[in-house]
Amino acid sequence: MIIKKIKLQRFKRFRDLEAELSPCLNVIKGPNEAGKSTLHSALIAGIFFNPSHRRKEIRNLISWGSERMYEIGLDVEVEGANYALHKDFETKKLTLIGDGLPREIIDPTKVGEKVGEWLGFSSAAVFKSTACVEQDRVAQISKGEREIGDSLQATITGEDEVTASWACERLRAALKELIKGEGKITKYPGEIQKLSNAVAELEEKRKQLEDEIEEVRRTGTRLFEVKREIEDISTRLSTKVNLREKNERRRWLEQELEKIEECYQNIQRAFGIKHEIDDLNERLKPYSFLEKIEDEDVDALRTLLGRKQSLEQMRDSLEQQLVEPSLACHEADIQLQSTPTGNHPLILGTILLLLGIIGAFLSKFMLVLAIIGLLVAGYGVLRIKPEPQVDLGTVVSQIRYQKIKVEEQITEINDQIKYLLAKARCKTATECLERYEKYKPLRAEKLAKDSELSGILGDKSIEDLVEESRTLALDRNAKKEEWESLDPIALDPEQFQKLLQEIEDLAEKKRALEEEKKKLEIVISQARATSEDLAAIDEKLADLQQKLEFYQRRRRVYELVLKSIDEARKATLRSATKVLEEEVSRYINIITDGKYNRVKVNQENLEFFVYSEEKKDYVKARELSRATIDQIYLSARLGLVKLISKGKKPPLLFDDPFITFDDERLRNTMELVKEITKEYQIILFTCSDRYDAYADKVIDLSR
Repeated sequence: MIIKKIKLQRFKRFRDLEAELSPCLNVIKGPNEAGKSTLHSALIAGIFFNPSHRRKEIRNLISWGSERMYEIGLDVEVEGANYALHKDFETKKLTLIGDGLPREIIDPTKVGEKVGEWLGFSSAAVFKSTACVEQDRVAQISKGEREIGDSLQATITGEDEVTASWACERLRAALKELIKGEGKITKYPGEIQKLSNAVAELEEKRKQLEDEIEEVRRTGTRLFEVKREIEDISTRLSTKVNLREKNERRRWLEQELEKIEECYQNIQRAFGIKHEIDDLNERLKPYSFLEKIEDEDVDALRTLLGRKQSLEQMRDSLEQQLVEPSLACHEADIQLQSTPTGNHPLILGTILLLLGIIGAFLSKFMLVLAIIGLLVAGYGVLRIKPEPQVDLGTVVSQIRYQKIKVEEQITEINDQIKYLLAKARCKTATECLERYEKYKPLRAEKLAKDSELSGILGDKSIEDLVEESRTLALDRNAKKEEWESLDPIALDPEQFQKLLQEIEDLAEKKRALEEEKKKLEIVISQARATSEDLAAIDEKLADLQQKLEFYQRRRRVYELVLKSIDEARKATLRSATKVLEEEVSRYINIITDGKYNRVKVNQENLEFFVYSEEKKDYVKARELSRATIDQIYLSARLGLVKLISKGKKPPLLFDDPFITFDDERLRNTMELVKEITKEYQIILFTCSDRYDAYADKVIDLSR
């Protein structure tokens, strides 16, 4: 079977694609994500998928962004006859027309049979395990082992519907299910163990039944009454618990609404403060030049103005004194005269003299005191000096000097005032002080509002509060609606407490009844049966034992049939693996240029062994180098294709299986591939340009 053309519509990344293929070696190349895997999947789907199915594997192939299923068309050639296969997965229809058909085929089953006849097999799993050689899939042979083995068996025996491995699998599953739990405890035992357990239980129960019936009769009626009371109480309790839960829910909603309202009010308050801050910012704009002025600067300005005023008054006074110097001299003279001389000896001597004279009338020794006072007073008289006269020129010079110093201080203060006014961008101190007095309360109010807003916002922003406000509004409306819906069943606190007490009383009563019920059930379970019950159990035991014998016979039959089929299956695989070894040995000899030329296949699990000249023995294929494994893998696939397809010629899909080959091995392999293309159509998918020289047709998906 040769695929001549493939047409795709809405298939994964390809919305519309048409590609013609060569009957020999086709190389489809492109970088990753170019669509190679998509085209590979399209070929599998076009050959095997049923458009009427909707399993996940089929749905996942829809074109990206499309709501419609895809269409696949294949033009193929089989033994010189041309056919057109079209599958519309949107309408779930397919058609097959061609030279070798009397009329078109639209039945999916018949189309599948026809395609299977062309390929040599109709299973997509077998096709992938053999004709599709994928990169890094060495283990695929083991994974496809069972189905490949089944196909080998079907090839030899001619059975297509039921294979030996399928029958063995079913028999093993049935046998395992039948004897499950034998010799061990399991939750779900098989029929034999289940029946054995039932027989044992009945035999044990038969021993107890004779003493149980009487006690059952006495307690049966009470048990029925207790159950009825429990059902009644459960109904009433459920109603009251439901009422309690709804009231608790209503109270919780009420608390939540209060919290939401509080949050909402805070948010609104924040919005109001933000509005006030914006208003204050507008009012502060005319005073923006005062932002660099602090209270310390204003206090300094006021101090400077006071000092300047005092100094100016002193300057004016000194100027007046210069205008009238005589007045200044008189003031200086008065000052000199008013200055005390401090003549303490004269004063002390006078006092001592007076005391001595007065004391002389009392004692002659007091005259000594009077003499001492006279001497001290004389010394004081000698210290008295005449008062100096004030010089007018000296006074004027001193006044002028003082005036110069005052003016220097006034100039220095004026410079400081100018600096502060320049900093405040004001022309006069009065203007500065007046504006600052208006600016200061506005600034203080803004700082207070900023602090207040920051306390409300925390780490949030106003935009966050806007979004939170919307969320709170929606949450509040939903909770309020639910709260109002529960209003008809609302209970006041007194009624609610009464309800809680009723629930507690009912629950306690129910617990007491359930305890009584357990005791009654224990009594009934320990009761013994009557003779009629014993007869019934004997009858049931006989029935169970008969069934047990039936399943034991079935077990023996399963084991015998399974043994026979398994032996036949192994014989079948032995005959098939001999042919497979010959085909794979021939291919591996060509690929490895004679390095490996002998292959063995395990008859039990189809594991491959290759003869190594170095080790002089057969080794497992998986123990060889990566490149050699790939070569053996390719050889095995080619041998399996020929064997399983019963001589048919299915197309071979290669997903860059030679990526690890060096140039020499690749050249040998490609020579083999070119030889194979004389019998098989090969479609090779790759990211490399290494195969272009060998290709009969190259399709570059990147273009």
